[in-house]
Amino acid sequence: MIDALGKLGITGLRAQLPCRDASIWADLGTGSQLFVSAYPLGTVDRNYTVIDERQLAGIGVQHVRRPSDPAIRSRFECAADEYWVRGAVPPAFADMDAFVERFISALACSP
Repeated sequence: MIDALGKLGITGLRAQLPCRDASIWADLGTGSQLFVSAYPLGTVDRNYTVIDERQLAGIGVQHVRRPSDPAIRSRFECAADEYWVRGAVPPAFADMDAFVERFISALACSP
């Protein structure tokens, strides 16, 4: 994930957590932050509401919300992992969908 973010001009830092997931944090400046996490498929609880779904770079991307947090996240599957993206839109992108689409391509996900 850090390499894929780097291809998009974003420096990601890995959070050291005692889990099988990868959690990446990026400081976008002026107090803005981006968070990207990847989990092995089937390990994330399904306690969220799907707001909508769209195709980005040929991959189904869901906008989801957890009951405990009103923040909207983008969720998609790639290979044997599921990715969650939340936080501020990186400056070089028009919106979060534009970022997620390029991130999916940088990860080399295929439908």
